[in-house]
Amino acid sequence: MSVEGESSYHLHLTRAARVRWILPLLCERILEVTLNGQPVPFTLEAGYGDTRLVLESKITISTATVCVRLEGQRSALKPIVLEGFAGEAVSHFWTDKLIALENPQSCLLGVETQTHGFQATLGESVGKHLVLAHLEHLGLPRYQALEIQIFAPVQDPPARLPSTEQNWQPLEISAHFNADLRTIYQQSYLTPRPDTCSAQLGTDGYSPWTYPFWNMKPPVLEFDNLAPDPQGWLWSDARVPFLWNGSAFNTCLTSRWDNYPTHVDLEVSARGQRLYALIAGTTNPMQVGLANAALHLTYVDGSTDTLELIHPDNYLSLSGRYDWDIDAFALPNPAPQVQLGTNIRAVVVSCPLRPNLELVRVSLECLSQEVMVGLLGLTVAL
Repeated sequence: MSVEGESSYHLHLTRAARVRWILPLLCERILEVTLNGQPVPFTLEAGYGDTRLVLESKITISTATVCVRLEGQRSALKPIVLEGFAGEAVSHFWTDKLIALENPQSCLLGVETQTHGFQATLGESVGKHLVLAHLEHLGLPRYQALEIQIFAPVQDPPARLPSTEQNWQPLEISAHFNADLRTIYQQSYLTPRPDTCSAQLGTDGYSPWTYPFWNMKPPVLEFDNLAPDPQGWLWSDARVPFLWNGSAFNTCLTSRWDNYPTHVDLEVSARGQRLYALIAGTTNPMQVGLANAALHLTYVDGSTDTLELIHPDNYLSLSGRYDWDIDAFALPNPAPQVQLGTNIRAVVVSCPLRPNLELVRVSLECLSQEVMVGLLGLTVAL
C-alpha cells in the first residue's frame, strides 16, 4: 500500500522464516524505514532505472509490516539511445552524479568521465551495444541503460550510384577465367577436410548436414537474365557497366578447397577515380561478420590497397535468401546487386583508386573455409 510520502508492505507467511526484502523506490530521499513499527537498518543498491532498498529480518517471522517514509518523487530512468558512425565523438550528461560507466563490449573508446557525464569515441564494432551508467542523487544509486547504435562509416554516394554521365573503362579479364559459375554445385569438394567430427558442408559445397534428411538439393544456376548492350557491356542496377563476352568460363573463382586456387592475380593497366568489381560466389551462416575474401590492388610504385568482402555487409551468397524486412536487425543496407539469372546474384563493390598512379594488378584472395568467391568483371570510373 502506498500513500503520499509513505509506502507500506504487509507480509503473511504460512510458516515462519527469515525474510529479505528488495523494494524498488523512486524518490528524492528516504526518511525512515520501520519493521513492525521499529526502525531497522537497511542498504541501498542500484536498480535498473530505480533504487533498490534492501533489508532483512534478524529472526524468523510469520507476519510483518514494512513502512518506508519518503520525500519527493522521481521518474524511472528509461534507456537512452545514442547513435552515430564508427569513429564519431559521442557524449551525454546528467543532473545526477556519474559514479561509473560500465562498457563491457568496449563499444566506447577513449572514455573520459566527468562528475555528471562522459565523452568518448564510437568504436568500429558496427551494430547495437549496451552501456550502463551508474548514477547517484542525494545518496540514492540507480542504473541507466545506454543503447549504443554504431553504423559503418558513410560511403560517398558516387561509390554506390554513379552518375549516368560517368565515363567508364570496363577491363578485359576473360583470359583469367577458370570456372563456369553455373557448375559450382556440380563438383565434389573433398579436400582439405578436418579429421575430426565437425558440422561441415557436404561434398557438393552447398548442403549442411540437415539437407539430405530434408531431401533438399542444391539449386540450379542459370544465366537467363543477361542483356548486354551492343558493346557487350552488361549494365548493373548500380548503373555500372561490366564487359560480358558469353564464354564458357565466366569467372575467376577462388576457394580454400583444392578444386580452385586460393587466389588469382590479374595483370591490368588502368587509371581513374574508382574501381568497381562484380562479385558472385557462395557463403554460409558460419561466415557472417568475417572477411570471406579480399580484393588486393597493387600500383606501379608497389603501394597496395585492400577491400575485404564481408558477409553480409558487402558480400552475399549467390543463391541465399535474404529478407531485409524481416531480418533488418541483422542485415546492413543491401549492397548494389545484379540478378544475373536463376539463383545467381552478384554484388557490386568498389573502392577509390589512388590519384596519378597506374593500377597494375588486382588480386582476389579467398579467406574463409567452405566458400567459393568469384570475380566476374572489373570496371574503372575515369
